[in-house]
Amino acid sequence: MNNTIKKNIDTTLKFVYSDNNSLSVIFHNNDLLMGVAGEFNKNLKELEKMTNSSLYSRGNSIMIKSNPQKK
Repeated sequence: MNNTIKKNIDTTLKFVYSDNNSLSVIFHNNDLLMGVAGEFNKNLKELEKMTNSSLYSRGNSIMIKSNPQKK
């Protein structure tokens, strides 16, 4: 990956890990958030199926919640 692109991504995303097996991804760029979530959160629903996790969108963040024992 080009360092310029990687540096730009690093400044537009923030990752917050929680003890309850969840990860919050905070977007500082609304266009990037819209691209990930898709229209009416359609992409998030597909990502939930692919990753076998629950995704919640609120404001400028997406919370990813999963159970490590669940397969």
